[in-house]
This record gives sequence, C-alpha cells and structure tokens, in this order.
Amino acid sequence: YKGYDVERAASEVVELTLVEEGGDGGVICLDKFGRPAMVTNTSGMFRAYGNSEGERFVAIFK
Repeated sequence: YKGYDVERAASEVVELTLVEEGGDGGVICLDKFGRPAMVTNTSGMFRAYGNSEGERFVAIFK
C-alpha cells in the first residue's frame, strides 16, 4: 500500500481511512515476507500470530 511497510500501511488504513468513515476496528495484515502488523483503534481486539521459527504472540488489549 503506497510503498509503505506493513505496519505503516495498516496504521494509515485504520487511523485515517477507517476513522474518516466514522468507523472503528482493526486489521491483522501480513506482508509478502510473512511479517505481521496488528493495528486497532479500539480499546481491545483479539489477535495472535505464530511463525515457523517458534515466535508466538497473543494479545487482547492495546
């Protein structure tokens, strides 16, 4: 998206585009290398990921 890295692209969509439309929510995205970005403009969002290297992440709140 616009040549941005996955974190910046996800942040722009949630914090600008979604908010401009009066919405709230979040996204879980992966770039072409499998790197995750999890962005929300709410107080909580269930999210998790894991990879083949054993890295694990689980969260509910910001």
